[in-house]
Amino acid sequence: MSIKLKGSTDGSVTLTAPADTSPTGTDKTFTLPTADGTSGQVLTTNGSGALSFANEGKILQVLQAVKDDALSVSLATLTESSNILSQAITVAASSKVLVSCTLCLSSGTTLNGLSLNRDGTNIGIHESAGNRYRGTATWYKDSDSGIANQTVTVMFLDTPGSAGTYTYGVKLRHGSSATQTVYVNTYSDDQDISKRIKGISTLTLMEVAA
Repeated sequence: MSIKLKGSTDGSVTLTAPADTSPTGTDKTFTLPTADGTSGQVLTTNGSGALSFANEGKILQVLQAVKDDALSVSLATLTESSNILSQAITVAASSKVLVSCTLCLSSGTTLNGLSLNRDGTNIGIHESAGNRYRGTATWYKDSDSGIANQTVTVMFLDTPGSAGTYTYGVKLRHGSSATQTVYVNTYSDDQDISKRIKGISTLTLMEVAA
């Protein structure tokens, strides 16, 4: 069965019920939303026939912090740095935040780590790990000279849980038993020679509609 809706001046739209191959037939009921949605929203179902407008899976905004200069961070053992990159974002109650961070790093010690945080509280970190550092990612110096520069990338989908403005950041840490320096966008011996390559570091936030 079909329903044809004729335009006020010309043309028409036809709604056709799907063919049902079950022996006795099955009735389908869809309940339309009581109000129109906003621009860009899509019509979704709850799985039981109730339709509503939503921003399903849509990226609502993208913000980015960029560090394109060099930074040397001196850290005592078992001590996290302050945020070397941070970015604030204001989100809706139902939204998630996709946090993406790319860092160009070098270090004077072998074992190093980094952690993402929201308003100072670490997120996307390892579960309970005894005395070991609970971080988002680890990275290693791959040269005894300490001049090796590495690009480290992490991504984490965070759920703040309520509407508001949140500041996301990334902190560094090393595993040496003595004070060491971690370098961002540079080398421990920053020689001005053509074979050296220097990059940038970024922290990108994307609000994702739930």
